[in-house]
Order: sequence, then structure tokens, then C-alpha cells
Amino acid sequence: MYSTIINTVTGLFQSYLTNNQRKAELKQAIHKKQLDEIQQGNISASELDSLSIQS
Repeated sequence: MYSTIINTVTGLFQSYLTNNQRKAELKQAIHKKQLDEIQQGNISASELDSLSIQS
């Protein structure tokens, strides 16, 4: 009984960590894409302003 509870909690914690890691990777990929677009000149000045406010 205790092992079932421990395994369930451990599984939930691992899922939580995996989800957070995926979110961080996605956020990093979005940021990299925005930087690439800035370097290529594909982003307007108003979009740059909104990006600087978010950072």
C-alpha cells in the first residue's frame, strides 16, 4: 500500500519535472526564433517594443 502511494507521488513529480523542462525548451526555442528574425530584419519596430517589454 505504501509503495503504491510512493510510486504514484514519484510518477506525478517526474511528470511535473518533464512538463517544466518541455516548457523551458519551448520558451527557449521561441526566443531563439525571435532573435533570428530580429537579426534578419523581419520584425517591425512595434514588435520589437513589445518584445523588450516582455523581457
